[in-house]
Amino acid sequence: MIITGIDLGSYSFKMALCEETAEGLELICLKEIAADGLKKGAIVNMEKVVTALDKLIYSVTEETGITIKECYVAYSSEKLEAFNSDGVMAIDLRGKGRAITQEDKELVVKQSEAIPISDDKVIAHTIPLQFAVDNNEQVKDPINMVAVRLRAMSHIIIANGTLLNNIYSAIKRCGLMPLALVYSPLAAAGVILSSGERENGTLFIDIGGANTKLSFYQHGNCYFNYTLPIGGITLTGDLAYMLKISFELAENLKIKHGFCYKPLLEREDFVYLPGNADSNPRSVSEHYICDILTARMSEIYSVAKEVMHNKGWLAYTNSLVIGGGGNELPGSAELASKIFDKAARNGYVSGLEKLASNERGSSYGSVLGLCKKNIMTNIDKPIEKKEILGHNKKTGSTPLKSDSFNLVKWVKDFF
Repeated sequence: MIITGIDLGSYSFKMALCEETAEGLELICLKEIAADGLKKGAIVNMEKVVTALDKLIYSVTEETGITIKECYVAYSSEKLEAFNSDGVMAIDLRGKGRAITQEDKELVVKQSEAIPISDDKVIAHTIPLQFAVDNNEQVKDPINMVAVRLRAMSHIIIANGTLLNNIYSAIKRCGLMPLALVYSPLAAAGVILSSGERENGTLFIDIGGANTKLSFYQHGNCYFNYTLPIGGITLTGDLAYMLKISFELAENLKIKHGFCYKPLLEREDFVYLPGNADSNPRSVSEHYICDILTARMSEIYSVAKEVMHNKGWLAYTNSLVIGGGGNELPGSAELASKIFDKAARNGYVSGLEKLASNERGSSYGSVLGLCKKNIMTNIDKPIEKKEILGHNKKTGSTPLKSDSFNLVKWVKDFF
């Protein structure tokens, strides 16, 4: 079975084709193209997005000879909200109790979604965290347990309905059926975090181009999500401003000579910078470049630490994993470890067959994570797929309701 993932990132759009085999999930093709028409995760120019995606899809189809009809899509946005919510229901009103069924489990999770949200928002994801069966807390699966009362704690992610509708429409205009829209850190964590890290209190810091996503995992599930409106583009902008060079030159300088932890620099080398309207040709120290990048990365980590403290999750955090494009900046994990005073490592993709070393970078985590497992059940039923996505079969439009895009089954199966 061929599985297709598309990641709409700030810097680039990525597309992966994988095949489920007896040995596991095998990568067939991985391509990326410069992002266009997107700003902070939202589509601001539909035509540019569709044009870029068409080129990406054509490139993959041309190389593999595979006709692509459907896909899973990863997205991110600074305007997402996330919190934990409880749902409670009586199993037996007579007080004697009875065995909990699958229907009871699904219903109590649905009860946790009974929250007030504005008309322009939708519930993007509902992740069941744990259940309480009468006085028995932290139950993983309550089915067949006898109880009078059942409670579910769920992690709810709220997104802008227009944002999701536009992404859905863009994919449809490219001739593909979007099976699901997935918040990118959820997909990335599935191939970057180990099972032990997801159990033992790990903060996943996904540093993207436009923003930095914080996701906290314990007991095998994601309990906390938060977005900081700062990412790799800001680092490049700092270099361009401080060195009075173009953004393109600053990006190249960051990639080739950037460090954000000075102890990793063995000696002080210098980099030649060509002259421009604002400055003459000159050389700049790699130590100075490091100072600029370290200042901004320190700010990102310090704010992240403050957020985790204020939200009450820092005390439960035992380790850090750095992902996204920011992970590729040398010293990112070392600096994070110093600021948080906790163990930290650079993330990389695992769990897929035949990956080249350059394909294991955490910047590919989201697109490859989409392919790791089937996200929806019964995906061979087209009508059900349309209904899950809120597709209006009469008009062909895609109105979103508050229960659209819920991926309860996806998260349960994924981890």
